[in-house]
Amino acid sequence: MEDPRLLRGRGRYLDDIVLARMLTVAFVRSPHAHAGVTAIDAAAARAVPGVATVVTAADLRDVTPLAPRVLGDGFRPTQSPPLADADSARSSDASAQQTRKRSAVNSQPSAKTRS
Repeated sequence: MEDPRLLRGRGRYLDDIVLARMLTVAFVRSPHAHAGVTAIDAAAARAVPGVATVVTAADLRDVTPLAPRVLGDGFRPTQSPPLADADSARSSDASAQQTRKRSAVNSQPSAKTRS
């Protein structure tokens, strides 16, 4: 059976926690698999009041690609960049990230894709 406190609406989730100087993060995700990222309007996202930073793949070129570690036979890890650059391999690949104050939660960075 589910945890009774969750069923009674008394669960505490990460989104319920508010700390001083706390920031939230939003990701722009590709709606299409194997879509090309044609443009990311980081300047517009940075101009939104309360936005602390906007990060794109260009900012993370020197970051080692991510690869899951699963122990067991028959698994071959596939490396993925932290953010999609020219192409997204899967739908839902992140192409941009925006860190902002909670008061700016309704702002959203934008990216254009071609499928």
